Amino acid sequence: MHELETSRAAETLATQSPRRLLTEERLRISLSILTDVERQAMSVRFGLGEGHFNKSLRKAAAEIGCSPSTVWERTERALRKLRDVTHS
Repeated sequence: MHELETSRAAETLATQSPRRLLTEERLRISLSILTDVERQAMSVRFGLGEGHFNKSLRKAAAEIGCSPSTVWERTERALRKLRDVTHS
């Protein structure tokens, strides 16, 4: 990598890190209103956290150890709670 490219990459990282930290903090605070099972379903289903990826209901259910309909119910309940908080 050339010196100019390295400098630009460092500048980009420096400017994005505070935004990313703020976003992660907001996410953490938002998820704190959920129960443990709702938070787990959201994290596994939608890939929240480091190194996680979105998963189908079937794959999320297999990882959590419940049925796909249970994962759907938990994520729907969690999304409803999150919407209620942001709209109040």
